[in-house]
Amino acid sequence: MINRYTIKKSWTILALALWIALFLPEASFAQGTIVGYGYGKKWIEELSEYPLTGFPTIDQLDRLTHVIASDIGCNEDGSLFTGKLPAFWQGTPPSDNIWNGSKNEWLVSLINRAQAKGVKVSICVGGDTLFFPQATNPANLTTFVSNIVDFVNEHGFDGVDIDWERPRNLTEWNQCIALLQALRAALPSKRITIALPGGTWFYPDTINNSEQKNILDAVHAIHLMTYDESEWPNHSSTAHSKNAINNWITWQTPTCAQKKKLFLGSAFYGYKKSSNGNTLWGERNKVSYVTYSGGGNYNRGDLPDDARSKVIHTRDNGFGGVFIWELGYDLPANDSQSLLKAMHEAIPISISGPTLVCNTSRTFQLNNLTAGTSVSWSYSGNLVPPSVIKKCTTPCIHLRAENVSNGGPGWVQATISGPCGDVVLPKHDVWVGVPKEPSDIFGFTYDGMQFNSNSEYGFWAITHYSQQINYYEWFVTGGTIQYGQGTQHLHVKTGNASFSNNFSVELRTDNNCGISPTLYRYGYLIPGGGDPFESDTTQLNDKLKLAISPNPASSNITVSEVLRSNDNTHWQLRLMNQQGTILVETTSTLPNSIS
Repeated sequence: MINRYTIKKSWTILALALWIALFLPEASFAQGTIVGYGYGKKWIEELSEYPLTGFPTIDQLDRLTHVIASDIGCNEDGSLFTGKLPAFWQGTPPSDNIWNGSKNEWLVSLINRAQAKGVKVSICVGGDTLFFPQATNPANLTTFVSNIVDFVNEHGFDGVDIDWERPRNLTEWNQCIALLQALRAALPSKRITIALPGGTWFYPDTINNSEQKNILDAVHAIHLMTYDESEWPNHSSTAHSKNAINNWITWQTPTCAQKKKLFLGSAFYGYKKSSNGNTLWGERNKVSYVTYSGGGNYNRGDLPDDARSKVIHTRDNGFGGVFIWELGYDLPANDSQSLLKAMHEAIPISISGPTLVCNTSRTFQLNNLTAGTSVSWSYSGNLVPPSVIKKCTTPCIHLRAENVSNGGPGWVQATISGPCGDVVLPKHDVWVGVPKEPSDIFGFTYDGMQFNSNSEYGFWAITHYSQQINYYEWFVTGGTIQYGQGTQHLHVKTGNASFSNNFSVELRTDNNCGISPTLYRYGYLIPGGGDPFESDTTQLNDKLKLAISPNPASSNITVSEVLRSNDNTHWQLRLMNQQGTILVETTSTLPNSIS
């Protein structure tokens, strides 16, 4: 989300518009969750293909809702094994790979970068079954859980993922459930998940509906590892994956909440046989689609169509979403053949339509609508349905401006109703009708300003909202327009003060619905002197340069003057949303923090 900060200096009523990126939570579907596992040691330490702070990449984080950092192990006594993390530590490195309270630098970097994007980060505990039975027996469970809790809190994780892979008997299943329940109790605000084999045929006869229900109740999500099957040429086939997740819900009749805890696995890797018959992991970034030629010696993972199909299946059937092993094997996330890109594009159920509505009817419709659902529409009061309504092949609504001459912000919203409840989509913002009168002219911020004769000045149109303006019309008296007619920035040369001392600038805008009211500013020409701060934007910015930190921000920002740090002038700070509503307003000297 982008929020606008308008900063106005009180003694000149000077308005500056600054844009800050704030990553705030938006309404989303449970079915829209993409979880990616990242094995940092492999890509940072072994291949050295990423700098310490670069994996997962920013482009990957932009397409994920959750990241699981892989991984820490456990020892028999419940201590934590750190040998599978990149060997970069703050403070004393762990001795014999037994965690000693130090922070891992890769994990700290990942958490900071991901959380700044609104992505939740969990730590994976496990990766094998070797010492889980010993660490979770009654004598060691409390110590094991305490160590995990300390590790999570020390680093600032949002959750814990248990990768026991496969408890082998009823005793181990009960210990696994006890571990999950203990973590849930010790970390009530954290996300607790577990990775389990995909098909029910993996499970011993001793696990039944009650154990399954206990697992579902103890966690926020179950990641079903629907890959590493013997099927050739695809060890992670879409058909097998769909059957595996569907089989889980045939054990009992699940509630909607239980179904949303089930996640479908996607393999971003493949296997290739070597000349001596050994099976090797496939090449990074090539395993699924570049190297694969259909030969019998290659067992591929998912292709883009497979990854897309898995997302759609979970989305349309009320499951929680998909997860990935492993992010490092994908092509760059902006690549047309990236599996993560294919997944991300398959998720949205969103409103498509115009951002400007005039007298004529405009159409808003839903894309990727889940099967078996119904849609209801709502919209702002300055929009009305047309007298003649057209038909659509997809869920849609037709709207026009109620009064095109009274321009203002508007919105369209859809509510999707299904067997598991309602989901309200984010509002689709529009501008309705002609533009409003321009808010101000930067460089000419109050009537009666004085300007030097025979001098050049720059002026900037300030308008609120996204009014879809396509033309800025300027009128100047007492000077000549040098350039900028039709644009937001105008360059003017003033006339001779001895001929006339009147100077004015007028501005109106057009957005295809019509022309806005005119903003008029008048002032005076003088032979010398002029206003204390010239209106040329380059000179003004040099004198009044502002800094905002952090940027991007999530909750708090600090505004400060860069070149005039000892200035005691009071500024009026306004925090506004995209609709122009003032959320916070305060007057103070700088620097100042805004929440």
